[in-house]
Amino acid sequence: VLLGNVFRRFDRQDHYVGGGNALRAFLAGEWFWAKTSYEYAIRLPEALEVFGDGLFIQPNARLLPERSHNANVGLQIDHQEGGAGRFRANVFFFLRQVENQIVLLPTAGDFLGHENVSQARSQGVEVSLAWTSPGDWVSVLGNLTYVDLRNRSSEGDFGSFQGDRIPGRPFLTANGNASFVASNIVRLRDELRLGGDVRFVESFFRGWESQGDLDFKARVRRQAALSTFVSYGFGFGYWRLTATFEITNLNNTELFDFFGVQNPPRSYFLKVTGEYRAVAHAAARPVPAG
Repeated sequence: VLLGNVFRRFDRQDHYVGGGNALRAFLAGEWFWAKTSYEYAIRLPEALEVFGDGLFIQPNARLLPERSHNANVGLQIDHQEGGAGRFRANVFFFLRQVENQIVLLPTAGDFLGHENVSQARSQGVEVSLAWTSPGDWVSVLGNLTYVDLRNRSSEGDFGSFQGDRIPGRPFLTANGNASFVASNIVRLRDELRLGGDVRFVESFFRGWESQGDLDFKARVRRQAALSTFVSYGFGFGYWRLTATFEITNLNNTELFDFFGVQNPPRSYFLKVTGEYRAVAHAAARPVPAG
């Protein structure tokens, strides 16, 4: 839409081809294995990236699709048997070479817009650990991801920011949770669950890090949030009732899934569910002869 409520038609038609493959090798039985994969992928711009949101994100009908070479290699342990419980761990290294990376960047005033960064490279590691005790009473899980996503353009609109991290995206995230389960506490077929989780996102810049004074640059602050829950359920006859009380964002901090959309502050939830299981018995009938 142009000034004066004039509409200008804009069309583009493209054809792309991608492909990939993966290989997994078992190194010790079926509980320890290695995996590697590669793909050449195309990501088309999404509707919000092309048309904006009609408020703060400006449209850009000339966005080009992302083209990327993606490679991964990793090791995984999945030990399901043993007196110490079940244990799972993995570490994956990844490398992504991107052409025309779509990035949300600040524009004039308080507005934002999506632009293509001609060359970008992402490399990093993801580590996760999980353990479940014998009898499934206790379970613990945690993971950490580090991503080094940088501008590799040496010319064009973003050539002067070569080597900078791509703005508006966190480079370090982590989360973990733990839960405890106890059964047959008050009566048969009852179950008590207690647990909680923690989420961490390191601070990151909204704009190019080499532009301006670092002490005065706009950034999304470090985020760390805690949540907890307690659940109790019991069965009687064909019925099972469960009540769950949960507190999210226990430390009442500012949280964002991504820049521009804020999650609620400390919140309380109570959920009660009822489950009915009917067992039907069919009468025996003689089998017709012939």
